[in-house]
Amino acid sequence: MISYQLMIAFLLISLLVHVYGNLISASRNALESKHKSSCQVCDCVGLTADCSSRNIASLPQELPRDITVLRLYNNCITHLPDGLLGQLYQNLEVLDIDLNKIAIFGNHTFTGLGNLQYLMIGHNPFKPERFHKLVYKPLENIHTIQVNGMGDESKLDSRIALFDAFEGLQNSTIEAIIYKQITLMPFVLENKHLRYFKHCHLKKMVLAEKGIFAIEPGFSHNVPQLEMIDLSSNILRGRFPGTNIFFDIYLMRYLRVVKIEGNSNVLFKRNNIIVPFSKKMSENEWAVPAGLVEVHLRQTTVDIAPYHLPFGVKLQHNNKIKIIEASASFVTTYIGGALKGLVNLERFVYSDNDCIFAPEFFTCETGYFESLQYLDLANNRAILHSSNSSSTIFKNCSKQRLIDVSYNDITDIDAKAFVDTTGLEILNLSGNKIKQIVIILTQLKSLRILNISNNHINTIEENKRKEIDELIKTSSRNLTIDIRHNPLICNCDSFKLIDWTQTHSDNIYKWQEVTCIHINGSEVAINDILLPGMKWDCWKAMIIPPVVSFGLVVLGSVLVICIYRRRYKIHYLALLIRALLRRHQQVDFQFDFD
Repeated sequence: MISYQLMIAFLLISLLVHVYGNLISASRNALESKHKSSCQVCDCVGLTADCSSRNIASLPQELPRDITVLRLYNNCITHLPDGLLGQLYQNLEVLDIDLNKIAIFGNHTFTGLGNLQYLMIGHNPFKPERFHKLVYKPLENIHTIQVNGMGDESKLDSRIALFDAFEGLQNSTIEAIIYKQITLMPFVLENKHLRYFKHCHLKKMVLAEKGIFAIEPGFSHNVPQLEMIDLSSNILRGRFPGTNIFFDIYLMRYLRVVKIEGNSNVLFKRNNIIVPFSKKMSENEWAVPAGLVEVHLRQTTVDIAPYHLPFGVKLQHNNKIKIIEASASFVTTYIGGALKGLVNLERFVYSDNDCIFAPEFFTCETGYFESLQYLDLANNRAILHSSNSSSTIFKNCSKQRLIDVSYNDITDIDAKAFVDTTGLEILNLSGNKIKQIVIILTQLKSLRILNISNNHINTIEENKRKEIDELIKTSSRNLTIDIRHNPLICNCDSFKLIDWTQTHSDNIYKWQEVTCIHINGSEVAINDILLPGMKWDCWKAMIIPPVVSFGLVVLGSVLVICIYRRRYKIHYLALLIRALLRRHQQVDFQFDFD
């Protein structure tokens, strides 16, 4: 009886387990089917829904509710009902609605998105009066707001609404503001807009391609925690140092990165010169922002004219600057001495400035460029020849990895200029007027690229070829040499040079493009020269003229000797011929005797 009851109980339990399993499987299949159908327009991977470029006209409402990333970039959405985003997707951390057709951003558009950290809303045709100044207020945990592109292009003051909206970020968690291309009209950035960040922890501010021509003095007090500022592609006008934007930047104690690239200043006069420091003032140590690490001033004029620093300049050695990039900025066009105090500088790019650098500039002694690794001075006028025989250019520069002094009109270089650059990997001397390689190469054990193209070199001396051979054998890297576009001469004295270049074709950059002036006066590729044939041509050119000359001399000598030895007979024959000629002239003369 008991066994029968146990059997009945076991069957009931099995039946319940089977039914429950089917219910779970059906429920799972239903959820998967629903999830699949809700994401048939978008790509749903994990907690990310990517609905970009799908021609969507309204907010998708059938996406998984737990997504944290929603990308609606490049669609046709015209309206976001108040609070709908927060009701549907309250877990969102990243929202991209850039490049749509949304015309209204009300104060409740983002209500319910308390977890949102990153918001992108650019390229939407909103009207200034329909962009509420408290639109950002519901974003309790916002970190970054990015707006690329203006609102309604017919409304030139749409930027005003974007700046007014900073009010909603007062006392917020905002850390980065990125506003680009938000206006076509030049304007002054006023403190009334930045004052809302005074008690925030704003660390990054990008106000690029905006037409800012001035910033109201004192703005540094409103963004005291700022670490990075990017004001590129504006039309700022100011002095450096001065009592405006650059002075404010100077006062920012936490600022690490300054980026002002592509700034156009119509007041800049390149032919005018400003000498900011006298010789006595150049002995003073000038302070820089304590936290500053990077300065980017590419294609930016920071004053009305370039500076001349005939005595160099001294900065406080406790600065943290590691990167200075100021190509085509014309901050200074003459540096007559060393720059002291940049002991942490690792990368210095100052190309395309037509600046004269005195030999004293190139030093890595204690207190100067102690940490410099990357030096790019292309398209300037560097002087690498010192009249002081005891001084060494690039002294103690063992940390340097790249030196680019191409297109500097260099004619002479001290032979010992690079003996201390033992860690050098790339040396670019191209585009100058160097006629002969005189620099000592034996110490450059790490060199992998030597560029001496586009110079006036007509040969590589045997001692330099031996130094290069030694570097190829002992260098820790595969050495490549660029000798293109030099007037190399391939004459009968160049057999060893031609043979050397052909032997080291693997080490010569674009070997097929290396040319020289052949013995026949034509320009030929060195790899096309057949050395045995050239040697035979040279031997013919060397042997035939002497042999012919010698033969003519011998023949002339033999003739002289023969004439001398038979001079009497020759004299007799001459007299006889003369007598015969006279007789022929008197054929009718009558003689009495035969």
